[in-house]
Amino acid sequence: MGIGYGYPDDQPQLKLRIPIEFKLSENHYRSNRDYLQMLVEYDQEMTHYYDTREANQRVDSFTNQEKPKIIAGKKRAQLMQVVSKQGFDVMFEEDMDY
Repeated sequence: MGIGYGYPDDQPQLKLRIPIEFKLSENHYRSNRDYLQMLVEYDQEMTHYYDTREANQRVDSFTNQEKPKIIAGKKRAQLMQVVSKQGFDVMFEEDMDY
């Protein structure tokens, strides 16, 4: 076992968190249009955060970081449909009984 003692060299700036409205809904799902409209302000805040933070500055936004993940998810879903049509019994982890 090891125990580290001391103080950090820096005091990193707190990163903004996505508003709770994106993570929580009750008795309904939001449409994609709602999310995009709601993300405009958060995107601006994140762009400002990345641009003005003291370490690892960059020009970026939340939606630019998420686009590749969304595209990969769509391609993965298409691939699973092809595999299923070929006769394979596809089971996702969330469908499994442990």
